[in-house]
Amino acid sequence: MKPLSIELHSIFQEFVNVCVTEYHLNDTALYKLAPKPERHCLNPYLTSEADVEMKFGGFLQSKISDRSLSIHSQLSIYKEHPNARADLSVHKVENNSLWTTNNSLFDSLLAVIEVKYANFVNPDFDFVRGNIAKDILNLSSLKSGIGRFLLIIDEGCKISPQLINYTHHEAIKYQIEILSNNPGFNRKTNAAA
Repeated sequence: MKPLSIELHSIFQEFVNVCVTEYHLNDTALYKLAPKPERHCLNPYLTSEADVEMKFGGFLQSKISDRSLSIHSQLSIYKEHPNARADLSVHKVENNSLWTTNNSLFDSLLAVIEVKYANFVNPDFDFVRGNIAKDILNLSSLKSGIGRFLLIIDEGCKISPQLINYTHHEAIKYQIEILSNNPGFNRKTNAAA
């Protein structure tokens, strides 16, 4: 069985391939046909962070090889930030067990994936507003041994290089792996990798 990090990267790449072929993500020929956009997002299949979270979470659950793993959305798993909810989390679930305490939930946690969607019109929005920094802060608060992932779908691959470089720097600092369709993010970010 593949280690979880390697499998997540592989499944994410498969997801991106589906997004490109079925959802026309990054289809520059198609996007060039659009008049001056009235909407921030032009893609009718992936219009928001919630869409990516839902579609990738379901895709991940269907593809992950270890059937004792369960993918969840919007659980409160940050002990230091109790009001924050993880976009996606991966848990090891034992047969015939229930989460009867918060410790049951925390003890089963293997990885957390924070999701961001950079739309075509304003791809730097979440970076400038501090939303990416907040996700990095939350991920950095996880105990050692828990996988930390930042998934960034860039609708037009237009995130500014300065923000990509800054995000890379922060990801390395806090041992967060970046999953993105934007080639600028395709450098190794995990210091242990």
